Amino acid sequence: MPLSADLVRVAFVKLSGTPPVPPASPVFTVARLTGEGVAFAPSVTQSQEFDASGNIRDSILTGGESTGDLSLEVSHHKAFEEYLEAVLGNAWVADVLKNGPVLSQYLLEKTFPDIPTAGADSYHRFDKTAFATMTITITPGSPITGSVGTIGGPLTLDDAILTGATYPDPGVDPVLVPQDVVVSVGGIAATSCFGSVEMSFDTQSRAIQCVGTLGTKETVRGRLNAQIKATVYYAADDPILALIDQTEFPVSVQLNDASDAMVYLFEFPRCKMMAAPVVARGTNTDVTIEMQIQALYDETEQCTVKVTRSAAALMAAGFAPGFDKGFT
Repeated sequence: MPLSADLVRVAFVKLSGTPPVPPASPVFTVARLTGEGVAFAPSVTQSQEFDASGNIRDSILTGGESTGDLSLEVSHHKAFEEYLEAVLGNAWVADVLKNGPVLSQYLLEKTFPDIPTAGADSYHRFDKTAFATMTITITPGSPITGSVGTIGGPLTLDDAILTGATYPDPGVDPVLVPQDVVVSVGGIAATSCFGSVEMSFDTQSRAIQCVGTLGTKETVRGRLNAQIKATVYYAADDPILALIDQTEFPVSVQLNDASDAMVYLFEFPRCKMMAAPVVARGTNTDVTIEMQIQALYDETEQCTVKVTRSAAALMAAGFAPGFDKGFT
């Protein structure tokens, strides 16, 4: 009988030590997802041996790596905050997360119930998985969504949980929505109407394959590339001037829930405009500016991106200087 995707559980636990291994009696973080595509992608080569019969003599497994995305609706929960830690390469300190150089690796586990028979479970485990990319998309009329890209090592199959493993419930905190978002691009005076906002974070990590190992043996973290894409309805030329003049400005994106009980504040203290084309797509459409913004390292904050996860702390401190101008 076919297995419904709703029954699949995806969970992960952080590795530690040399070589990195799961802790004893691991406490897994259960992901809240809308879909996933993590799989082992093999490198298979056809044999090039001569064959008088005119056929392919063999198919050879020569390598491979585990890759794929985790898709989610953004809410206040543990897995989302662990994705942020991993992609931004640092740990939360007093509800503040600034990007750093740390590579974190995880054992990612997918559980398929009643496979191969009723009452049995099949466990697919991907060792040394890194959360390498993250995209957060905000579009009116839809929940705020996210996508996390993974790279990792070999796949192993099992029919039982790891000894002592537990899987705490991920909770049911409400999904965040665009109408509770506040966007600010400091110093640019133009329309306040955003058609969409997307924040992307790419660690530029790369998988290393070595002789004597099938698939990825090591993962190397690169430089963090953080960008903001935004569609705004055209009302002034300030974004275009910012591109031409290469003006530096701060950007913030604040995610609240309806009651303001929870919030994530993403601050990019130093940014430059990469592109700002004015687009008239066709009859009965509105003219927009498709902004693409590059976040840069800021010497004062000593980071490219800073995330605050406490609504109480945010409201007590107020916005950082310079975020009260421009798009609000």
